Amino acid sequence: MIALYPGAFKPPHRGHFEVVKRLLNNTHKGKVYDIEDYQDAGFKALSGQESETEKIDKVIVFIGGKERNGISATDAKKVWDIYKKYLPNVEVIIGDNNPMFSAKDYAKANPNESFYAITGVRGEEDFKDLKRVTTFVNRPNVKGLAIGGPDAQRATNFRKALLSGNLDTVKDFFPEELDREEINNIISMLKQHIISELMKQDLDGLFESWFTDDIVKEGSSGHPLAQGMATRSEDRAKLVTLYNRIRNQVETPGVKVTFNQDHIKVELENVARRSDYDFTPYMASILEYMIDEGMKILPLPEIKVKRDIKESSDFFGRTAYYDPNIKEVVLYTEGRHPKDIMRSFVHEMIHHMQNLEGRLGNIKTSDTNEDDNLLELEKEAYLKGNITFRNWEDSIKKKFNEDKDGKKAFARELQTNETVMAEGRYDSIVTYLTNKTIEGVKKALSKKINHYKEGHFGDPTTEKARIAMKKAVEESYPILLVNIPDDIDKKFQKETDLEFEYEMKAIFVKGSDSIMRDGGAYKGGFGKDDDWVEPKLELEFVLDPYNFPGDFQELSGQISDVLRHEIEHLTQAGGNERGKSFDKDALFKGKFGTAEENRFRAMMAQGIIANGVSYLTLPSEIDANIQGLYLSAKKQKRPFEDVVDQYLYQFTEQFDEKGEPYLTKQDVIDVKKVWALRLPALGIKQKL
Repeated sequence: MIALYPGAFKPPHRGHFEVVKRLLNNTHKGKVYDIEDYQDAGFKALSGQESETEKIDKVIVFIGGKERNGISATDAKKVWDIYKKYLPNVEVIIGDNNPMFSAKDYAKANPNESFYAITGVRGEEDFKDLKRVTTFVNRPNVKGLAIGGPDAQRATNFRKALLSGNLDTVKDFFPEELDREEINNIISMLKQHIISELMKQDLDGLFESWFTDDIVKEGSSGHPLAQGMATRSEDRAKLVTLYNRIRNQVETPGVKVTFNQDHIKVELENVARRSDYDFTPYMASILEYMIDEGMKILPLPEIKVKRDIKESSDFFGRTAYYDPNIKEVVLYTEGRHPKDIMRSFVHEMIHHMQNLEGRLGNIKTSDTNEDDNLLELEKEAYLKGNITFRNWEDSIKKKFNEDKDGKKAFARELQTNETVMAEGRYDSIVTYLTNKTIEGVKKALSKKINHYKEGHFGDPTTEKARIAMKKAVEESYPILLVNIPDDIDKKFQKETDLEFEYEMKAIFVKGSDSIMRDGGAYKGGFGKDDDWVEPKLELEFVLDPYNFPGDFQELSGQISDVLRHEIEHLTQAGGNERGKSFDKDALFKGKFGTAEENRFRAMMAQGIIANGVSYLTLPSEIDANIQGLYLSAKKQKRPFEDVVDQYLYQFTEQFDEKGEPYLTKQDVIDVKKVWALRLPALGIKQKL
């Protein structure tokens, strides 16, 4: 019998060690169970009630592959490797982001072996974790084993203890078998990583611990209010002390810490540069900045990037030019520093602005010595272009130094030349789930599941009826798609690195006429105490049964749109997070799902902030809407802008409780402008 023990283990502590130890010496008092009796098993495991179990010969530890609080899977394995000295017959494997999947795959690859899938419970609040045994529903050689015990230790508390640096505080989190040197080695390794992550994650919190008397207050907008006086001498002394502490803890080759009298700066140095740049995210960011600064550059020009050996080898060769007749910017990149290329780009964008203002029409020469007007235009382009580029660059550097990883999403694109997502990456899984959902709708229609007569909810065009129908959807499960077949699941896991449950709910209302839809993405992932919650996608639809089969094509497109939309949300936080964050696309700054966004959403729900434009320009909603509609356009083989217009303009004909449209025509124009700025960063070559 082999015990499969999956977990995050960020980091592994004495409680984890004791579980393995008890498993191997057969003192675990575990309870064998399946999904039908998981709660009963939990109570029996906590009580320590004796239960018949087979002797366990080996324990395999599966470490979650995702980094948490600065601790990587490799770090966790190094700790387990030390623990293994005192644990016979233990194997440690670095697994997927969700180590449950790794354990399942191991059991599948070894069908002739017998396994216990281990889940530890410290109290009734952990019983939900026992439901993870459903991961092995198709693995007859795996049984669940619930393990209780007094070691109610939390990884969160362990990390806090490590940060204290006090051996007496932290030693209780380590197995008693370890000697002082081993404990110190683990502390040194983990503390460095945790503090580095902490510095990147939330410098504000660390500063607040040092300046408890002068915490900066926030205004109603959510932006911190700047202090109105110079730093006091006593505060400067605190800064010096803090500077020395930070420098000792995080300054390493590649990380520089400097003290600038009134602030401390932590920055990365010597970031390797790639030889071949994709300038698209840089351009998108600069254009967004120029528009935000009120520069009249819309409509944007065509932009071409050329690698021209002849021009680059000629001392007097061109570096860039702007053609006012066709509104085109051409950049020559061969042999040039990327920043120099972007300076040229901003320079030519100033010429584009001059052209839109009608100031380039009388230029007859390219020689500044022959035309004073041309000289003044060039002066403006050099001065305004350089200043604009510098201001933009400083704003990006600020974001870079403030973010938790050292990179915000956009800063990440700029610093590492990454794009947010490759086009079409999730098309196959969306297509598969759409087809399965359509099959479910057809079956439900044939069985007349949850058909509501005309007028059952009142006038279906009213807000009251819509609320009633939504409630009915939430309370009914006529179509339920929870389990994706194992072979399909594995294929998509490999192709997309996504993991989630999927559920579709729908009711059929005669007289509703149109398709009503909603969706939700539940981020899941490891919680504060490393408890895994399965990410989930949920779709809700109201359909008129008398509009079928004619509405199947429309329904298929809408399902694909919502699915792609919600998948994008899955990648923004939780178990499927891709490290995305946002800045300028909304009235708040930060990552998806943060307190800032939740507060903003709550204000919209309360009517403090008008819905409509505010919602559609939330950073997390921008990408989700674009990706969903773009996929819909591809499936329909229609121009992307047409699909966007159809989606947005429908809200001009829908009214809130006050009788006002959710969007005006000007609102639609404004939303499209914001969305257009995001297209290059998403790798979408369409225009709005």
